[in-house]
Amino acid sequence: LGGLDGLLYITDISWGRINHPTEVLKMDQKLNVVVLDFDDDKKRISLGLKQLTPHPWDTLAENMKEGEIVKGKVVNIEDYGAFLEITPGVEGLVHVSEITWANTPINAKEFFKLSDEYEAKVVTLDKDTRKMSLSIKQMTQDPWSTIETKFPEGSKHTGIVKNITPYGVFVELSTGIGGMIHISDLSWLKRFNNPNEYTRVGNNIDVIIMNIDKDGRKLQLGHKQIEEDPWNSLETVFAVGSEQEGTVIKKDDKGAIVQLPYGLEGFVPARHLLKEDGKSISADEIAKFIVIEFDRNDKRIVISHTRVWEQVKEVEKQSVMKEKKVEAESTKKAVKNIQSKVEKSTLGDLGVLADLKAKMEGDAAATAVTKPVEEVSTAPAKTGKQTTTVVAKKADNTPESEIKKEKEDESPVAKKEETAPKKEKKTAPAEAKKVDEPTPVVSAKEEKAPAVTDKKEEGTPIIGEKKKEETPESGISEGKGE
Repeated sequence: LGGLDGLLYITDISWGRINHPTEVLKMDQKLNVVVLDFDDDKKRISLGLKQLTPHPWDTLAENMKEGEIVKGKVVNIEDYGAFLEITPGVEGLVHVSEITWANTPINAKEFFKLSDEYEAKVVTLDKDTRKMSLSIKQMTQDPWSTIETKFPEGSKHTGIVKNITPYGVFVELSTGIGGMIHISDLSWLKRFNNPNEYTRVGNNIDVIIMNIDKDGRKLQLGHKQIEEDPWNSLETVFAVGSEQEGTVIKKDDKGAIVQLPYGLEGFVPARHLLKEDGKSISADEIAKFIVIEFDRNDKRIVISHTRVWEQVKEVEKQSVMKEKKVEAESTKKAVKNIQSKVEKSTLGDLGVLADLKAKMEGDAAATAVTKPVEEVSTAPAKTGKQTTTVVAKKADNTPESEIKKEKEDESPVAKKEETAPKKEKKTAPAEAKKVDEPTPVVSAKEEKAPAVTDKKEEGTPIIGEKKKEETPESGISEGKGE
């Protein structure tokens, strides 16, 4: 500038966006510029090139209005959308929500690329503020208007995984139509911490339409529902108390996750990981487990290794107890048999003893009856016959009858008397016949009182009283006289 230098800022070179001045200018090129500012103190001059032409927004076509279709080039990409340059200096924003009809989050930086051209529909236009909003999805008919006929509930489709979040997978079924598979609907058998463990972006995946929210433009998709719930049949395989073999695939302070047959996973609480030696099962170890809980609704299986060896010990204990019980019952039965034999022998002996006792008591009774009624000779001592004194036993347990027998020498007269014929009654035989009848006992002190009733018809003599008719004194005197 006549020996002075001025600065042309990049923002003042063009009304449009440029990344470098070389996109518009060349070295040694002569330009007409406008002086925008002059600082005498700093010796600086600010220049402008674009200011030589009117602002594009001021010359914007009159026919451009909302609803018009425009074409633009991507000149800038942000997280919230992309800017399309319609004409140099005139740009419009395509927000991420206007990229597709699908109600799935889209990353603008992954969808757009710089310098790519797109047709878009003008949604809003404000010349005063020089702002314009564009939409790509409105270039096509809204597929949600006919969603029920194209994607009815219960229908099966194949989609493309467009995005993965910690809570689910977003799948695109067609342009503008997509939905989400919740992480819990990926598999019947496995539980995932993140959907990345099951699928990746760009993979095809089979889905079933579970629910349609037309107003919210949302589809609820399911993947595991394509197959029948295997938990209904596995309930019998993994019944509570059944023994299963599995591999510990993950372990923490709370417990461990074990890979079981048929692709199932079981949870082992920490206290159920203990072995018989007191150590805990380590990761990647194969062991046997007992199912202690099977919840079909929550799709949850709780297993225990500790119960395996505890049950073995319990079985052994029960077996020992059973053997002891059998042995005790056998011993008891043997003792009972011995006791029964002893009882039979004892009862037999008791029967013999009872018979012997009865016989002895009968003999004693017979003896007791015959003793008091022994034949007592009524002849006086001078006749030469023996005299018997009877002492009976009283009821107060006095000594038994003492019988004193005095024998006198038989005189010739007595012998003669014995040879002589007698006319008196013999009472001895009568007494023998009356052994079975009880005879009163008379003590020595009561000799004078009659002890037995007079039964002459039975031939029983009266003891203790001498009758004159029985005394053979007359006979004796007659003999003497003779």
